Amino acid sequence: MANRQKVDDTLRMKIVKLHKQNFTVREIAETVNRAKSVIGRIVKTYEDCGRVFSPNKTGRPRKTSHRQNRAIHRIALRDRFTTAAAISREIQDTNTVDVSRSTVSRPCMR
Repeated sequence: MANRQKVDDTLRMKIVKLHKQNFTVREIAETVNRAKSVIGRIVKTYEDCGRVFSPNKTGRPRKTSHRQNRAIHRIALRDRFTTAAAISREIQDTNTVDVSRSTVSRPCMR
């Protein structure tokens, strides 16, 4: 996956505004001091979708909330020799969330 810096929304609006004023990609890149590829991608997105802002990214919904992750971490710290399966059973008893052993082990590793 690409390691990109996020272009803030005000800069995106400025790029689209300059594009509407018939500036070339090269001129816009020199004006805002960004790479031509970045400007081209933003302009292409605007022309294809009509959006200036990038949409929210989709992904798999989280099984546990941050609060539940903290609870899992507290249980693990309370007894360091407790297994992930035992913590999973304890979380299932106290909360209505059905979590697996591997789901429990992820917050403990952080």
